[in-house]
Amino acid sequence: MRLIRNRQCLIRVVLAASLVLVSVTGCNTSKYSTLHDERLQQLSTIELVPLNVQVFTIHTGGMLENRPDIQKEVVERLMQNVKEIVTMRGFEAGLTDSLSIPGRRSEQYSQAAALIGAVGEAIRIHHYQFGKQRTIDYAIGDAVSSLSKNRGDAVLFVSLQAAVPTAGRVGLAVTAFVVSLVGANIHVSTNEAIIVLALVDRRTGEVLWYNHRLSKTDVESDRALRSLVKKSCAYLLKPRKRKR
Repeated sequence: MRLIRNRQCLIRVVLAASLVLVSVTGCNTSKYSTLHDERLQQLSTIELVPLNVQVFTIHTGGMLENRPDIQKEVVERLMQNVKEIVTMRGFEAGLTDSLSIPGRRSEQYSQAAALIGAVGEAIRIHHYQFGKQRTIDYAIGDAVSSLSKNRGDAVLFVSLQAAVPTAGRVGLAVTAFVVSLVGANIHVSTNEAIIVLALVDRRTGEVLWYNHRLSKTDVESDRALRSLVKKSCAYLLKPRKRKR
């Protein structure tokens, strides 16, 4: 049952992201709060929290298997890559393992996580799928304290859901490609990744900056994961560029 639920969750997120996200190199898909630039000048320390990271193996028949063994290593590299970018931008970065957050198993934590998930869904629907406006006005209030260790001027929540194929799945994808050459268009998904980032003001709970990206990325590859993070964080902790 857990395997089925995990599969349904990933499929739902992938479909939603596929509808709303245009992955164009150099395209700024970031969203900014009205006070982003003003507050950015007052920030010095950013707490980095891996809010929801899941890695699955996708088998030949399409079944997804949760892989905590791969996930642990991916989380470490993911957060280190994000930290490098934050420090390169001139901010002090503090890494927080979500498993070490006090009260993580409490109802208060679950409600806070559900709230930020709902806010992210609202941003995707209203500012990507059915609108392109770059200015957002969303907040999670006191929930930011329940999801972090309270050691930064702002918190950068990082989520990643990814699927890596088995050898059988790769073979199936190759076969589908060959068949497509003779006219039957068949798509077999292999490496898929969705990264979501939300910079939240600790003082007010306001979402200062938000971005997400859907990509065919092999998260087991250092180079591929680093590239995904670099593209997703291209406008993180930078003043908003005004359209001319």
